[in-house]
Amino acid sequence: MDRRQQKTRAAIFKALSTLLEKKSYNSITVQEIIEEANIGRSTFYAHFDTKDQLLKTMCTDIFSHVFDDELMSEETHDFSGKNGLEARLTHLLYHLQEGEQDIIGILSCESGDLFMKYFKEYLTEMFSMHLNE
Repeated sequence: MDRRQQKTRAAIFKALSTLLEKKSYNSITVQEIIEEANIGRSTFYAHFDTKDQLLKTMCTDIFSHVFDDELMSEETHDFSGKNGLEARLTHLLYHLQEGEQDIIGILSCESGDLFMKYFKEYLTEMFSMHLNE
C-alpha cells in the first residue's frame, strides 16, 4: 500500500472513530464516514465494500498490533523486549484504555459481537501460545 492509500485509510479509520464518539455504530452511515474523512464515495468503496468491512479491518489492525509477536516501544508505554504473558496483557490493557471511547461505541451496538469475536480469536491464540510454554 502506497503512502497516499495509507493516508486515506487512516482518514477513514479516524472518521469512524470520531463518529463513534458522538453516536452509535448502527446510526453511522457510510455517507457520514465519507464526509468526516473528506473523501469521495468511490474512494471509500475502493478501500472497503461496507461499513462492517471497515470495522473488521479496524479490529484486525488493532489486534494485529496489540497481539504482535514482538512488542514495540510506543509513546505511552514500552514493552519492547518483553514477551511474557504479563507484559502482553498489560500492553493489551494500555490499548483498551487508550481506545476506550472507540471500544465503548463499538461494543454498545450490534458491532460488539463482531469485535468480541475477533478479540476472542486473538486472546485464544495468545493464551495458547503462552500457557503451553
